[in-house]
Amino acid sequence: MIAMRAAEIAVIVSAPEERQRAALEQTFPEWHIVHDPHLRRWTALRRRPLTDREVKAGIRCMLIRASPERLVTVLVRQVQISLGLSAGHPPGG
Repeated sequence: MIAMRAAEIAVIVSAPEERQRAALEQTFPEWHIVHDPHLRRWTALRRRPLTDREVKAGIRCMLIRASPERLVTVLVRQVQISLGLSAGHPPGG
């Protein structure tokens, strides 16, 4: 039997979540992604402050979801809003 310390086990167990977190940050570079296994939630935090225009358009500085899949869904929507603003579309348009 191989004895493992709790920290080593935690690294092994969290490895898939860490890969998912890193992939999300690579895909959505404007967001810092955090996974909290104890609270069972995924959080995305904007890396820079939002402008008033972005806030009015519906862009958020923090997103919290129960799974990475749900977080991706809302992150994609945030990117769509941001692209609309870049293209000169008015908020909500």
